[in-house]
Amino acid sequence: MNDVTPGDATSGWKPDPFGRFEMRYWNGTAWTEDVSNAGRQTKDPAGAEPGGLGQPQPGGAIPYQPGVGIQGPIGEGWIPELNLAAAGPWLRIGARAIDFLILAVIGGIIIAIFAAFAFDIDSANPFAFGGGFFVMILVIGLIGVAYEVGFVAARGQTPGKMAVGAKIVKLTDGQIPDTTTAFMRWLPQAVNWVPFIGGLLGLALLIANLVLLFTDPRRQDVYDKAAKTVVIMAR
Repeated sequence: MNDVTPGDATSGWKPDPFGRFEMRYWNGTAWTEDVSNAGRQTKDPAGAEPGGLGQPQPGGAIPYQPGVGIQGPIGEGWIPELNLAAAGPWLRIGARAIDFLILAVIGGIIIAIFAAFAFDIDSANPFAFGGGFFVMILVIGLIGVAYEVGFVAARGQTPGKMAVGAKIVKLTDGQIPDTTTAFMRWLPQAVNWVPFIGGLLGLALLIANLVLLFTDPRRQDVYDKAAKTVVIMAR
């Protein structure tokens, strides 16, 4: 399967047009057997041979074919509306872990700042323990919302997704989410704020997201379904 991206003489890693892996190396004239999943490289000789799932188009995408949805060793999905492969589940889990660590560091700094005021219980200071604790939780929560909504609306990528090369786009037109869509994508996380049962609801949300990442044909988790978005590999 040669000359699969007409006019594209730039060699490099690109989304796998055969749909079996996240990335495949294009040498400037043909697809090679060098492939990658979540940054781990391996060989896929069959993918570089004639045949397969269809003739790749410019940019590395291949035409949608009925019945082709769950492909590859880690179950990459296919997005027929955009004619693109979805980012793999392990890649997305890695991106979420990076974002969690970043927010954890920010939260730790905020806790340290508030701790300097939170133990003076008899003080009239508004940051005294009690009210200060709830203010601290509110600040941490608002930063989390701004982090997720701001980055997604600005460029379709949180720092975690930037690190792994994934991008959030709208299912309807493939464009970066606007602010409303980005907020709708964050909104399911609000269950964590429900009094008394927020922890259980958050755990249920986590489990649902993991199941959907590995089983949904488009790899849409709860956040994606709420906002009608999908996650693809950034070009």
